[in-house]
Amino acid sequence: MAKQSCWLLSYQLFIVFLFTYFLLQTIYYMMQTITQGQICLVFVTFLFAFVVDQVKSIGILSIIYIIIVRRFGFLKENEKEWVNKDLY
Repeated sequence: MAKQSCWLLSYQLFIVFLFTYFLLQTIYYMMQTITQGQICLVFVTFLFAFVVDQVKSIGILSIIYIIIVRRFGFLKENEKEWVNKDLY
């Protein structure tokens, strides 16, 4: 149980650091574009925004899987206890 919790914590920290890196890198490129007027950096900023959005989606979907499917997935085996037999 402790090993699984450590892996989950490591995964969450990795996602946070990755998201923070992409956020800071995107802010850096936006500031470069604003101060120096390099139009080519606009496309790089859009690319980073797209990558951050995709990483965020993967992170959220995996969290949904971990929380809902793994934690509440046990109801399939125990649903006989919750079904009202008088209705059927």
